[in-house]
Amino acid sequence: QDQVLAQKAASIQGAVRVGNTPLHDATVKLNPGNRTVQTDEAGHYEFTDLAPGEYELIAHQHSFAEQKRTVKVGSGQTARSDFSLNFAPIRQEVTVTATGREESTLETFSSVTSLDGQELAILDSAPAVGEMLDHGPGIAKRRFGPGSSRPVVRGFDGDRVLVLQDGMRTGPRSSQSGDHGEPVDGSSLERVEVVRGPATLLYGSNAIGGVVNVITRHHELEQHAHEGVRGHLGALGGTNNALGGGNGGFEIGKGNYLFWASGGGQRTGDYNTPIGTIGNSGTQMIQTSTGFGRYTDKTFLTLSYDLQDGLYGVPSAPEEEGHDHEHEGEHDHDHEGEGHAHENVRIDWRRHNARFTGGFRNMQGWLENVRTGVNYSDWRHKELESGVVGTRFTNQQWTWDGLFRQKKQGVLSGSFGVWGLRRDFKAVGDEALAPPVGQNAFALYSVEEFKFERIRLQVGGRLESNRYNPQG
Repeated sequence: QDQVLAQKAASIQGAVRVGNTPLHDATVKLNPGNRTVQTDEAGHYEFTDLAPGEYELIAHQHSFAEQKRTVKVGSGQTARSDFSLNFAPIRQEVTVTATGREESTLETFSSVTSLDGQELAILDSAPAVGEMLDHGPGIAKRRFGPGSSRPVVRGFDGDRVLVLQDGMRTGPRSSQSGDHGEPVDGSSLERVEVVRGPATLLYGSNAIGGVVNVITRHHELEQHAHEGVRGHLGALGGTNNALGGGNGGFEIGKGNYLFWASGGGQRTGDYNTPIGTIGNSGTQMIQTSTGFGRYTDKTFLTLSYDLQDGLYGVPSAPEEEGHDHEHEGEHDHDHEGEGHAHENVRIDWRRHNARFTGGFRNMQGWLENVRTGVNYSDWRHKELESGVVGTRFTNQQWTWDGLFRQKKQGVLSGSFGVWGLRRDFKAVGDEALAPPVGQNAFALYSVEEFKFERIRLQVGGRLESNRYNPQG
């Protein structure tokens, strides 16, 4: 006890440069502690009030390759670590969802596939998540046309693969039917991650196959405001399916505050194959997003709103293919396939999404930070059969969670939390899959990691209750 009281606060300081030029507004992260500072006009940064020990520093700025340093500092000492960043087209990938703790993809315990930077730029034209991730390691897709594609992870589909946006459930009911998709505008994304292993317990008991998390712009990753104004414009086109689209956005940072807005859209026609044109395979999508955030050394909060609206076709199967499927025993899809063979079926969908996220960081005591979130999603989906509305689907859901990240204590680190959901689902029409259903869910979960000198162990558990109330 006397030794602990005798310890004096330590500090780490340094500078971030490009060659001999100071780099201002660069981000320097400190772990453990999950503290973040930005460099001043002279490129200088400093962390104060540190306990003696070993720390990892990561320097980051857009369009530059990240650099990492390990620094040891003693009681009452000031250590110095300088960075010299270089331009790079691809940054080091940092996983933010795998264990509830930022770490590089190479270091994460779980199996993670991450797409960002140039990879996403190539995939901007994908009209759904399944198209975007197809042919990744252990990932395939199932679909009735490009607009309805959904990822299949390690052979799991449906409710065994959970699709999230910024760590929250998106709302579509793509797990219920092959022609219900997970549409996403790739131009609105910063990163896409596919997570497997024990860490999926952070997100749901039905994520046995894995979690696909699409992450929007950098404020979701960095959780701090960039001073000044910045923006982006993009356009895309393609010949095989008459693809055309564009997107743009801006953000304004002032002090601790950040405001952003973006929007865009794309359309495709029927696509061509070596055996001819696939009829009724075109897609349309528009999206817009706006939000506000406040970030300090100790707290952060964001409010955001997203709107997506789209239309996609469900290509008809030839009659002989539908007959073959009957002999395979796929009775439910046969009826749909027979209908599609005689009718021009298109899916008209719309999604409203509002979200609040807030929390505390750089905390004293045994907790490192706390993050809470509340998300509301309103998904509506109409099946148009030869231009006439056949079946309507509505899914409204509230999701909330609280994630508590522990400070590393010896060999132990990890996260635990609480999660809840309220959902109202309704299907009306000839092909209604279920009666109106209300769902209430609640869960407690924890993922812990033991890191020894040569061995790492990760364990997790989730206690979840789901209650359904079908009407009629």
